[in-house]
Amino acid sequence: LLPAMNASEEAARVGTEKRAVPAPEGASQRSAQEATGGEPAGRRIDAVGPNPGEKHQITLIYLHGFSRNGKEYLPGERMSFCMPWNDGGDHCPGLRAVFPTARKLKQTWTKEVEPAWYAYSACWDNQVADEATLNETREWLSEIVHDELARLGGKSERLFLGGASQGCTVAMDSYFRLTPQLRLGGFVGNTGFVPSDRMGFTGANAALNALLGDEELAARPLWIQCAIDDRKEVPWDSLANPSLQRVRGKLSKLCVREVSGRGHSIEDWEGHVVNDFIRFYCKFAYQ
Repeated sequence: LLPAMNASEEAARVGTEKRAVPAPEGASQRSAQEATGGEPAGRRIDAVGPNPGEKHQITLIYLHGFSRNGKEYLPGERMSFCMPWNDGGDHCPGLRAVFPTARKLKQTWTKEVEPAWYAYSACWDNQVADEATLNETREWLSEIVHDELARLGGKSERLFLGGASQGCTVAMDSYFRLTPQLRLGGFVGNTGFVPSDRMGFTGANAALNALLGDEELAARPLWIQCAIDDRKEVPWDSLANPSLQRVRGKLSKLCVREVSGRGHSIEDWEGHVVNDFIRFYCKFAYQ
């Protein structure tokens, strides 16, 4: 367990994810659906690194939060912060970072169409409403993982998953589902929760149990940074912390970094835990 960070002075806030205001009582409630004709509108994949002359050693697939997009994590963009794929003092020369952008979905409480990894059951509720939207995401992420494994020459222990907020939970879901077969290297995420069947991630319980049942895989690192003062988006007391009880004491390299002072939108702290994770477990990628 890493120590909690102290809150910094109030900073300019860009946010990790946003939820629209619920529709007024009595307004029409529409089930989530694809933005255009069932097509995965808005999907794309951005990637960065290694730079010319640098050797590809590891890959991190990192998923954005609800209403955000992968492009925002590219160097110089609003969510790049001090991430290890940027040039400068935190740069990891051997890292390839991959940022998928989710398809655009309509949620039940709004007419707006925004990137989402699955349809929520309601505003401020993290329950999966439409399992088809999650399953399509699962299939696409599996394709991305297999493509990136090919780039690494099959060295699956050098492929890591991670993400923020909704992207954290969905990436963890894929990590549980894919690792028993593919033997992925580990996970690092921010402000999400451990997925479960109860929350609509059908099959997540069995996938986690399969991972925990493999002594080698249960010893692979899973780091998550949680905002313990988050009362709304991914509430610590009622969701994130209880969900972690399913892995506490069972994953030997579990690290839960508890932070407070900024609520759900932790901004540059997101980069701190990603940097620490890569530096701790992938020292060879800095040579």
